[in-house]
This record gives sequence, structure tokens and C-alpha cells, in this order.
Amino acid sequence: MHPNARGMFALLRASVLLRGSIADMVSDSDISALLMNKMDTGKRRSRGLQGHMPSFASCDLADSSCALDSLQSPTLIYTGGETRCINGDDYAFVVIPGDHAKLLYYFQGGGACWEGGEADEKHAHWHCTDSMDACKGTMGYGNGVLDSQSDNNPFKDYTVVMPLYCSGDVFMGNTSLSGSPQRGYANNLAILSWAKTNFPSELSHFVVAGWSAGALGARIWAETLLGSFSYKKAAVLADSHIGFLPGKTVQKVMKRWGVCDTPLMPAEMRSRCQEEDVTIHETYQAAMAKFPSVPFVGIQSKYDRTQMWFAEMFGQTLGGDPHFVLTEGEYIEEVNRIVESHQKYANHKSFMINSDKHCYLGEEAFWYASPAGAWSHEVKPLLYTWVSNLVSSEPGSSGSECIEVQGDSLTKCPHFRT
Repeated sequence: MHPNARGMFALLRASVLLRGSIADMVSDSDISALLMNKMDTGKRRSRGLQGHMPSFASCDLADSSCALDSLQSPTLIYTGGETRCINGDDYAFVVIPGDHAKLLYYFQGGGACWEGGEADEKHAHWHCTDSMDACKGTMGYGNGVLDSQSDNNPFKDYTVVMPLYCSGDVFMGNTSLSGSPQRGYANNLAILSWAKTNFPSELSHFVVAGWSAGALGARIWAETLLGSFSYKKAAVLADSHIGFLPGKTVQKVMKRWGVCDTPLMPAEMRSRCQEEDVTIHETYQAAMAKFPSVPFVGIQSKYDRTQMWFAEMFGQTLGGDPHFVLTEGEYIEEVNRIVESHQKYANHKSFMINSDKHCYLGEEAFWYASPAGAWSHEVKPLLYTWVSNLVSSEPGSSGSECIEVQGDSLTKCPHFRT
């Protein structure tokens, strides 16, 4: 394969998967063919990718404090030290300046890279954005919650800190994959250190959010982040990753990524984590219990095809069943089971959408989605108004939302707390 092919492949695969409903119709061979058709354009192809990326200022923590007060426009801040992308690129995060008392800590998504199990001969599986260019090309700047021009955007005047995602380990990694660094934990720890130095002693509003793999980042970092700042109002928004993988593959990949040895893993769970007996749901629920006044929100399409694809891939490569597949009905049952397990916490809320779409917060669908569908804006509440109520200073009533259509098993709702 061309020396630049792996990174290009990851970007193309991520771009397809982020569109959700077509992910299951495009094979890796299709993407490889598309990639090979582009490789002979060389530098021209590189410039084409750059054309889809925002033009940001940059700052390097090796040379400057990169103080928030000094930032006049969206800025890439390079962190140095042990931080890295999985392909070896220098790591950076994005800051979009706004009101310093309002912080949106917004984890980027972009797939996963992992080592398979014994039956898979421990092959490395590269299905993640793995470079700075790939991160910039998929960050969604100017869309949804990053649309600073829309008066409907509840985050219009927030300062946004966006951990870019190029480690393939949902921001928890402390390991390597086939000799390539997976430093998701160190990457976000450097960002958190900068943020704690630069934001005021008390925030008026603090929202931890993430989409796709970034939703898992928000889940695993929620307790640490909520405990690192003072605030009057906070919320956690996990968009389009419920954290379902089949069998014990969640437990296995968490250990392989090295999270058991980091402070992200509660001390009382670390020995069980080493024994592959802790799930991301347990750590998330520990955060819910510790911060009962903070709403923890899941935004989820009922038959999200991108999540289904990754669940199948993990089942086939790490679960030991090379033929593992999921039906939509089986996937919905697993999603509902997880949502119901969170219902013992009064601060957990769900917005469930009759759709196969993957991701909402950073897309046009943020303005149109309702429980009836990704584009069913005639039904209320709309997702953006529901989120606005949750994060506003005087929130309205935003309970869990779900709509069942009689006779349609694909719209089945979980049992919500009454």
C-alpha cells in the first residue's frame, strides 16, 4: 500500500461512517478502490483535503502559554510532551473563543483502532481517524453546535474546547498498536491541564459533550472533568454512541487500551478492569451517582447503522466469532437494555430518534431531529430546543423522549422511569 494510504484510508472510512445510513453499503474494498484512484494525484489530493478544513491560527505550548485571553480567533494549540496521534503526528486541540464563563468541552469522534483477539491472530484493525489532517477534515466546524451564527444554537456564545481525535482509543488509551502510539489519555490530560489554568474559578455553564467515539470519550472522562471545575450549571451530552459492543468485547478493549492503569478508572474498579470485568457503563454510572444534580444525556438513533457496524466488527475480531452479525431488532434490544440500566439514576435522560442516522450535535439534523425521525421537524420537541432547555440557566422540563409507532418493532422504546 502507498506509504500515505493508511491515513487516507482512515479519513475516507471515517467520512463514510459518519454518514451512518450508507456505512453498511460501502465495503473496505470499495474505499480502497476510491483511495487508489486518488493516490496518483499526490499533492493535488492533499490540497483537496485541506480545502475542506477550517483555516485556524496556531499556538504551541512549547513556546507559549497560549493563554485563552490572547486568542482572538479559532486556534489550534499544540500540546507537545507525550501527546501524539496514532500515526505519530504532533497533537493539537481546538479552542473557539467565546464567553469565558461558558465552556463546551466537545470531544470529536472518528471510529476506533484496536487489536483483535487470539482467534483473529491479534491483527491490528485500523478504522479510525489517525492524523491531524483527518481530524481537521471531520470536525464539523460551522455546523450544529459549532454554528456561531445561529440564534437557535444554545452554545452560540460558549468558548469551545475540542479535543481532536486521532488516537483511535476513544480518549482512554495508554498503550500502542502495532508499534503506533495510542495516547488518548495523555492527549486529553494535556488539554485539561491547559483548561484548568485558563478558565475562571467558577463557570456559569459547563457542558461536556461528544459525538460518536467522542461520546464514549465524554462518558469515560465525565467524572474527571466534572470534578475539575466549579460551575453553577453543568450537563453531559453523549451523542450517538451508547457503548454497546457484543459479549465481553467492551471489557477486553478497555484493558487493551490501557485505561485500567489510569486515574480514569475508579480505584475500586481497577482490579476488575485488569480481569476484563468492567464496562464503560459502570464508570459512567459512577459519575451519575457522584454528580446527582448534573443531567447525563444520551442522544441515540434507535438503529444507528454505524454503531451496528462497529459492534459487528468488534464481535468478529475481538469476540471470537468471525461470522457475528446483528439484526436491527437485536441492536435495539441491546440499546434499550443499556438505557434502562441507567434509569435508576434520576439525572439520566434520553432523546431517542426513529432513525438509522449517526450523529446530530455537529450536523444540520441538530435543528430538525425529533423523536419521530432525523428530519421530522413537524413533531415536537425538536432536539435543539430540548438540549437548550437542559443547558439553560433556568431549564424547562426536558424529560426522556421516545416515540413508538404501532406495528413497527424498529421504533420500540425502553421502559423509562416514571
